[in-house]
Amino acid sequence: MNSKLPLISVIIPCYNSGNFLSRTIESVFDQTYENIEIIIVNDGSTDFDTKKLLKFYEKDKRIKVIHQKNKGLSSARNEGIRRSLGSYIYFLDSDDWIDRACLKDLYEKIKHNPNYFSYSSINLIGSKDGKLKKYYNFFEELFTNQIPYSCLYHYSIFSRFGGFDEKMKLGFEDWEMHIRLGSNKIYGLSLNKFYFNYNVSKQGMLQSTSLKNYYQIFKYIRKKHKHVYKFKNLLKIYMKFKKKRSTNNLYFYFLYIIYINIIPIKFLNYFLNIILKFSHSKRVEKKYKKKFQRFEVSKILHVITSSDIGGAEKALLTLIKSTPSLKHTIISLKYREKNYVSYPDNVEYYNLAMKPKTINFFQIIKLISLIHRVKFDIIQSWLYHSDFLVSIYYLLSIKKKKILWTIHNNNLDPKILGIYTYFLVFLCRILSHKIPFKIIFASKSAMKKHIDFGYKQEISKFIPPLISEKTDLEYESKKTIFVKNKKKTKQIILGCLARWDIQKNQLFLLDCLYELKQEGFDFILLMAGTKIDKDNKKLNNFIKLKKLDKFVRLLGPIKRVDKFFKTIDLNILPSLSESFPLVIHEAQYYSTPSLASNVGDISQMLKLGGWIFESNNKKSFKIKFKSVYETFLNNDLWKKKCLETNKSFALKIHNNKSLNSYLQLLKTI
Repeated sequence: MNSKLPLISVIIPCYNSGNFLSRTIESVFDQTYENIEIIIVNDGSTDFDTKKLLKFYEKDKRIKVIHQKNKGLSSARNEGIRRSLGSYIYFLDSDDWIDRACLKDLYEKIKHNPNYFSYSSINLIGSKDGKLKKYYNFFEELFTNQIPYSCLYHYSIFSRFGGFDEKMKLGFEDWEMHIRLGSNKIYGLSLNKFYFNYNVSKQGMLQSTSLKNYYQIFKYIRKKHKHVYKFKNLLKIYMKFKKKRSTNNLYFYFLYIIYINIIPIKFLNYFLNIILKFSHSKRVEKKYKKKFQRFEVSKILHVITSSDIGGAEKALLTLIKSTPSLKHTIISLKYREKNYVSYPDNVEYYNLAMKPKTINFFQIIKLISLIHRVKFDIIQSWLYHSDFLVSIYYLLSIKKKKILWTIHNNNLDPKILGIYTYFLVFLCRILSHKIPFKIIFASKSAMKKHIDFGYKQEISKFIPPLISEKTDLEYESKKTIFVKNKKKTKQIILGCLARWDIQKNQLFLLDCLYELKQEGFDFILLMAGTKIDKDNKKLNNFIKLKKLDKFVRLLGPIKRVDKFFKTIDLNILPSLSESFPLVIHEAQYYSTPSLASNVGDISQMLKLGGWIFESNNKKSFKIKFKSVYETFLNNDLWKKKCLETNKSFALKIHNNKSLNSYLQLLKTI
């Protein structure tokens, strides 16, 4: 936080808007302006998810949550002003959000003049898309609400002229306030950048409660400020602002006054709504309609390398369950293992039974033929092999469909990837500049490494994978998970949940634990995942070689992830490469601390409730493990660490943010 900058209080009224609130909060956290306080005013929310989310935010020191009975938007904003500490006030509704530079640029606009407030142009998101360029002309503002509610004000403005009118229950309370400020020579400065993202509801802008009661609201405003609306004063204001840029021709508003006085009251609201249809908002919306015209994505074809149990496969399954309104079809390239992800019955599933690390002409023809038979709007490919083969289909197809690549890998070392996969990565680097519409990366670190490697930066986008709220994926296993000893013990139960793969680095973990066992540390290690069983000769021989067979249990693919994390004391992830490992989040959900290698985005995921060691560094691992063990022996410290672990996990916030990012991406297609 930069204390040299004045504090900006961002006031967010909230009423049953849990589905969008996390996106709003994240946009404020992401600001380049460094001295901000967030005030959420809960205006009597009754929705369970919203209340749960607010309870979570109450624990965040950066956020002040205020609760009040349902009194309306004006009351909530005024309460936020009263409880604010900032020199500046900014309003943001709980379903809208702002771009990173918004507060900084708005502050620069008015920092030397307390008699101005600032705002940006509007980017429409939701059921209507487009851009609204906003100008400030006080004469025009007297007749149509041209200023967005989301503005930055000096705090002194409210102490001098009051806040929002709480009698205005029908809306447009911000319009009345801006007229009140303008009549006292407090004017607005518009920033010609589209920083403010306004979420248009399915009801539509012209069908809201406020617009249905437009005449009644306008009548109330004119009555309240009757001195401003006297003809001689209107003329003075017109002469002052006639050369200022406006949305419509200012002469129009003199006709507007005449019509208001001659048309019968019962027709006035209808008449005013017709005028609004041809106002700036509507005309700009039409202007951008062709530019932003896009088909609505409803059918997605997913091409994924395999259906084995893995991070990408779990993320795809959760995405399908989280978007029931979309039709999903899956083509899996690789033949099925014994243990695989089971997709919902309503999902079309095809398996090409390709052999691993082999691509031939006939397989490509088979894939292209299958894709042609499937009805879809876009293709989303998962992992390098799928990205490459889908790109071949794109080059050979006559009717081009948009393609999304999805990349979960983080390590581009050919020794880790293997020559075959590394060659595919190299080919995809070239194709990335021609084929995909967007490339979705599961972690920021993966995105940076691929861009540095040569992938196209302009189409790269970071969207964290969705996390399943139910950890009961249908694995097949006859193994029994041990019940944790509830007595006081010095023995720590360790867990490693990962499929057998060179990148998961299981042998490194066993080698480190062997040396720690020699030093007298007491532990049991439970290992689980695909091919982590008695049939894995390499793994079993290594365990026998290190004489760890009495202390290591191989569980194979487990059916109940929840029981696994409730059984172990510490989750260990020794990977050489990870992007955004879901196993860390799963452990956090069950209050299980983690010891993990410093790869991918793990350092961001384990800010609380965990320990990080340098990847493949035995000395670093042993030092961190000893720290873990000392904490474990102290019951109070360990309980605190478990609580910190659970606090660092917010499933609904994470999923809301990821899902919103994904859906917004689909809307740009």
